[in-house]
Amino acid sequence: MINPDLVRVTGPLSPLRQGFDDLLEMSGYSKRMRTVHLRLMADLSNWLGERGEAAAGLDTPVLAKFIADRRAAGHRTGLSMGVAPLEGESELQS
Repeated sequence: MINPDLVRVTGPLSPLRQGFDDLLEMSGYSKRMRTVHLRLMADLSNWLGERGEAAAGLDTPVLAKFIADRRAAGHRTGLSMGVAPLEGESELQS
């Protein structure tokens, strides 16, 4: 799937999904890369939800734990703090 419109984000980050996609598009990300980042957002949102965490609780230590858990689960992408577009979420909340 290379259609960002088909990526469903549930959980605590779901209210931010459309704004995040809009930010990616305005920043010049291709549909493919928007899809990649939205999938990562969906994974992060599910992970937060499973732990009872809110979007407001997303900080560097929480993101580091998410990345460590992804690495331990065998994921090969989204394994560094280079998931920078997610950091732009604070701009969407203002």
